[in-house]
Amino acid sequence: MTPTKHTMSVLAQITSWIPDRIIENLARKHRSQTRSFSATSHVISMVYAHLAHALSLNDICDSLSNHAGTLKQIRGCTPPSRNGPSHANKTRLLSSTRPTSTSNT
Repeated sequence: MTPTKHTMSVLAQITSWIPDRIIENLARKHRSQTRSFSATSHVISMVYAHLAHALSLNDICDSLSNHAGTLKQIRGCTPPSRNGPSHANKTRLLSSTRPTSTSNT
């Protein structure tokens, strides 16, 4: 019998290497907030997008909503709404990618 390949099991294995609460601590440190889409759900959605070779944000949202039960088992994440990742990328990207130091050393 050959094992089947599932993106969600690979996603669970990859995210198990991320230390607990580090994502939420970084989001709090950089004052990154959105309405209902947690920073952990955002990061795991973006990792999934990379693993699944998603072509669009709608592709990510549809696929993750189809796997909502499995996604809930990975750190209690929730699938994003249709405009959740777009709003989160717009607001979080600006606040969390600023350089912390301007020195050239």
